[in-house]
Amino acid sequence: MPNRSGHIFYGWYVVTGAFAAWALAFGVLYAFGAFFTPLSKTFDANRASVAGLFGVTLGLANALGWASGWAADRFGARRLVLVGGVVIGVGLLLASRATSLWHLYVTYSLGVGLGLACITVPTTETVQHWFVRRRGLATGIAVGGGAAGNLAAPPLFAALLRVWSWQTLFVATAVVVAAGIALASCLLDRAPERRGLRPDGDSGSGTPEPAGGMAIGAVIRTPTFWALYAAVCVGSLGAFVPFVHLVPDAESHGIHPVTAALLMGMIGAGSLAGRLLIGAAADRVGRRRAFGVSLLGMASFLAWWLISEQVWSLGVFALGFGLGYGSFLALSPALAADYFGAHHAGVIIGVLYTALVPGCVLGPTLAGWAYDLSDSYMLPIAASTTTMLVAAAIAWTLPRPSTVRTPGITAATEPAA
Repeated sequence: MPNRSGHIFYGWYVVTGAFAAWALAFGVLYAFGAFFTPLSKTFDANRASVAGLFGVTLGLANALGWASGWAADRFGARRLVLVGGVVIGVGLLLASRATSLWHLYVTYSLGVGLGLACITVPTTETVQHWFVRRRGLATGIAVGGGAAGNLAAPPLFAALLRVWSWQTLFVATAVVVAAGIALASCLLDRAPERRGLRPDGDSGSGTPEPAGGMAIGAVIRTPTFWALYAAVCVGSLGAFVPFVHLVPDAESHGIHPVTAALLMGMIGAGSLAGRLLIGAAADRVGRRRAFGVSLLGMASFLAWWLISEQVWSLGVFALGFGLGYGSFLALSPALAADYFGAHHAGVIIGVLYTALVPGCVLGPTLAGWAYDLSDSYMLPIAASTTTMLVAAAIAWTLPRPSTVRTPGITAATEPAA
């Protein structure tokens, strides 16, 4: 976006690189629903064991977020993101040779999981250094790449699977994703001061002071961090169930596989809107409030999923749930930076992202197990709705950022309650 001098603030180039890296990496992950049935048939596997692939992959990515965040704080995001793209590519190439389901746990889950870990936290952390007032919008656009991948990849992959085997598609995807992420990494720069710039493109003379912030040791001793952590953790138990089970659920109602994959794309469309529109609105009405609303919205649409069996009603669910999910992902790291500052944001966001691990691993897997036992998604959807309501209740207990800010942290304002 041009500043008063007509030049585009470099922070928006950083956001563009983060967006592209997220789009490519999460396009691979969120296309998993399109591969669900082919993998199940190839390996004669039940829903719980196939769903576990998604859970372990995303769980591994979030479990290692603290390590990639620590590395990003010290070495910057560019190298880590480049490595992440290569690791995803290698994982997919090896996965294309799998002859048993457990081979995919070693190749796909390990390769894509490690690659995502090298991309998500470092790119998100880097954006926090470039923005304060517009942090919600900038973070929303950056992580909106994941939503764009979610929008485009499932229907694209479902269509390609009609003419290619899943093995061939894995190989082609490996090449495209590794090359694309390598290019995106070139735009990433962690330090505005190296370019003589200030956050948000503010004018000023001399070398700007870097944003302050609390060290992780101090952060984990605050009740606010654990309240935010609990909201993310409990919410994640229901947040990832649709990404694995919406497509097979739609197919069980007689919906064509390509149409079912389009429903996953609609989650992506809603998620992209949530990350952009609600992320921008949250900068005005308060990111803390918007975070609670996003969780409540996801709970409401999960409840709608319980009674949805036709394309139109599942489409309403997909769009609405995606809206809440997108804002949930955009606002949690922005809130962490609001509360604790941007200087150590990498490791702080990385530790916060470990809260997603139980939901990544247990949510989709337990939902598949419940379906295998009952031949119905009624119980897992109802359980997901309940956990999301609990998460929303926790989120509403979070204090205003100004009440926990320590001296030296760049102010992030929130409208008065």
